[in-house]
Amino acid sequence: MSGSFSRIKVQQGLKPFGLYNVTVESKEGVKTFLEKRPPNFQKYTKTRD
Repeated sequence: MSGSFSRIKVQQGLKPFGLYNVTVESKEGVKTFLEKRPPNFQKYTKTRD
């Protein structure tokens, strides 16, 4: 019983990482890392009028 409980806890702990990988910001971060350039997250921020 404790083995399955531990597996559930691990799955719940990793869930936010799966959600992070699908955002455009994370893709920009990975792309900039691979291209060895500073990230430009300004295009993903909303400006206040």
